[in-house]
Amino acid sequence: MVNGFLEGGIASWKGRVDKVKSINAERMKDFTVEVLDVRKPGEWNISHLKDAKFVPLSDMPANLDSLDKHKTYIVHCGGGYGR
Repeated sequence: MVNGFLEGGIASWKGRVDKVKSINAERMKDFTVEVLDVRKPGEWNISHLKDAKFVPLSDMPANLDSLDKHKTYIVHCGGGYGR
């Protein structure tokens, strides 16, 4: 079943989306943005960054409206989702 299509294909999105950049913990100090921790609750409970906002990835769709679309976030995640 096809739910839709992208007119012009992927090439039509060039320049319209941001790229995800990966940085290490040392580089985080260079940024003055909000940290969004999307790990699982057990990982958050073990340790997390001070002042990070906790929104588990599994809850993200229901919480998108709580994020400021004009802000830049650093997303803190584990090694992969669903492991």
